[in-house]
Amino acid sequence: MSSKLSWFPAHMHRAMSQLEKRLSEIDIFVEVRDARLPMSSFNKNIDNILRLHQKKKIVIFNKWDLCDPDMTRRVQEELTVIGIPSLKMDAKMRKLDMPELISTCRKHSSEKFSTVGMWMMVGGIPNVGKSAIVNGLRVLAKNFENNAVSKSSPKPCQTTHVTGFKVSANPVVYLVDTPGIFLPYIENELMAMDLGLIGTLRSSIIGNLKLIDHLYNRVGKQRVDNIARKWCLTTRPKSGEDLLHRTMEAFKLADLDAACEKLLEAFREGEFGRITLDSVHVKIKH
Repeated sequence: MSSKLSWFPAHMHRAMSQLEKRLSEIDIFVEVRDARLPMSSFNKNIDNILRLHQKKKIVIFNKWDLCDPDMTRRVQEELTVIGIPSLKMDAKMRKLDMPELISTCRKHSSEKFSTVGMWMMVGGIPNVGKSAIVNGLRVLAKNFENNAVSKSSPKPCQTTHVTGFKVSANPVVYLVDTPGIFLPYIENELMAMDLGLIGTLRSSIIGNLKLIDHLYNRVGKQRVDNIARKWCLTTRPKSGEDLLHRTMEAFKLADLDAACEKLLEAFREGEFGRITLDSVHVKIKH
């Protein structure tokens, strides 16, 4: 695998170009990250666009109940130092305190939005839980009749419009329809492997055996032994490949691909315990 893995086909470049136009029209961006990868699970290009257009951002660390809270909290604290507020969301509850989100948006926005309304966009890389938050906000939108609105571009010679739904009356907040956001490239093989574990990067790109080897080494011997006891595996696995075979045997699965899916699902649901994969000892660069 090369030092930087590109998985940004032409249609994603077009989507990114369209997203930049839409970001220029919103007032605040709500970025969703996976709390187990608090630094790797965001798109640096989005930050560059937000800075260019002088837009504010709030970060939501989703799947907080699956991360090592002491590790991920350090990232929260560093974000606070540089003026970026953040909230936590649990994977099992699959919902966020929406009034708290609205309140945080209001606290970090200009007073002018109390009358004209604030336009908010929610985004994140695949499989970090963006949909749960967007769906929660859409539930709020049902409280307002005929609330679909359109905002015209204030720039001359432009006819672009942004469509949104009212999710709060006090303050007035609109949710903008949200496109998917992808990473243009992956910094290194370790980052690719970690993104594979949380489901952002397809396991077929990395290879099942390679990914399970990575899982085995990342979670550590004690966590693997705990799973072996819980699943009543015949022997304690000595490698990722051994773990695959023992899992296939214990659950009478059809093949190693099915065993890989079983192990990845167990990791993503927290059966291996709470873990933060990112090294959080490095200063955040925004």
